[in-house]
Amino acid sequence: MLQSARVVSVEGVILAPTGPDRVRRGNQLRWLGATGDAFQVEVDLYGETTWANARRGMTRVKPAGIREGFHCATFTWQFVCRDPRRFGAVQSFPAGVPATHFGNFPAWPTFTVTGTAPGGYTINGPGGRRIVVTRALTAAQPHVIDTATGGLLINGVRVEGGITVWEPWTIAPGVTAFAHTISAGALRVDVRDTFV
Repeated sequence: MLQSARVVSVEGVILAPTGPDRVRRGNQLRWLGATGDAFQVEVDLYGETTWANARRGMTRVKPAGIREGFHCATFTWQFVCRDPRRFGAVQSFPAGVPATHFGNFPAWPTFTVTGTAPGGYTINGPGGRRIVVTRALTAAQPHVIDTATGGLLINGVRVEGGITVWEPWTIAPGVTAFAHTISAGALRVDVRDTFV
């Protein structure tokens, strides 16, 4: 399921009332993402928003003279998404209801388990796969299991050694769906729309 990085180029024109303003605007454009830190890119298309994590690629600003009284420059600004997937809305399902999503690529589910289970519990997935948690579940401390990153979170803190069987799975897009079950506690399955 590994895919190549996604490289996106944005091209446009900078318009400014003076030459110094044009230079400042070009410098502002060059600053976007210049620290090397990752940032989130969002695209809204007909009311549906998807996002991806990116880092800045190549940036070029080229003076283009004066047009209709404005000092102009053309620019190309690239960003690179090492993970080419785009993500959208989260679909939520209780145990026993088939879980799916509206993307076009397999998605990693997140499980939230509430209630009480002193001896732990088992989440049953497709094809006989299981996630077995031996850490006690208490009413005041829900468990969260994110299969994309792995591990058990309690109150937002990763708990080591709480999972004894780890056989994660993805959720296919569209009509193929699987109804998850759990041996104790109440289960919510969250699946984020995932696209390539």
